[in-house]
Amino acid sequence: MIVKGYKGIMDLDLTNVHPLEHSLLIKKHKQDIENYKQYQQQLPEHLRYENTIGKVIENKKYYNLIKKKKDDEKKAEENEHYKHLVTVNNNYIKYLQSKL
Repeated sequence: MIVKGYKGIMDLDLTNVHPLEHSLLIKKHKQDIENYKQYQQQLPEHLRYENTIGKVIENKKYYNLIKKKKDDEKKAEENEHYKHLVTVNNNYIKYLQSKL
């Protein structure tokens, strides 16, 4: 069983925990999340998770998308280039065969 975390608090994995302890650990996990939210509200806005780590994560996703798009475009160009080479090669082979 996995209990979802919140921003700077990771998920709680109860897979190998005895079921009798689940309710206590879930309650503690939820309290930790509430404490974290209160703490974040006390911070100046520029130091909050969503404006520091959250911003970095979003930027990384954005730049990964740009990189993937560029990589895909490069691969498509390479594929076109190789298709052209194969076509030229096949035409040359046909030409040589017609001369025989």
